Amino acid sequence: MQPAISVLGMGRMGSALAHALLKAGHPTTVWNRTPAKAAPLAAAGAEVAASVRNAVAASDIVIVNVSDYQATQSLLRDPDVTAALKDKLIVELTSGTPDGAREVQDWAGRHGIRYLDGAILATPDFIGTEAGTLLISGPAAAFEESRAVLGALGGN
Repeated sequence: MQPAISVLGMGRMGSALAHALLKAGHPTTVWNRTPAKAAPLAAAGAEVAASVRNAVAASDIVIVNVSDYQATQSLLRDPDVTAALKDKLIVELTSGTPDGAREVQDWAGRHGIRYLDGAILATPDFIGTEAGTLLISGPAAAFEESRAVLGALGGN
């Protein structure tokens, strides 16, 4: 059985990530600050979560693709969301700095949350194709655990 995935952020890239996961057969839950942006994903088979906490609770792997690390912090550091993330894996695909990535990684580690940080080197049109390239950093065990999920997002 495919692992359940949640994607936070339904901009062009987040929507492309969610579509690729659905195409690969992953049960996918999506959340966006503006719910209407999630409607096309619902039509494609995704569950739309009413809140970040509900999205996090629905899955073992949470992919975050929002505007920046500050936006990630505002979503995930709510105490109820942080508690729901315990023992789960965050894959951060938000643009940011190495210092921002280290800060989120440190926060995650203090709360029993596994963490991978990544950069997408593709436009949304390439997500889910062999031409899609993602750079991922973090513990090897977390990477191996999520290899099939990441492979659904890009071939490189």
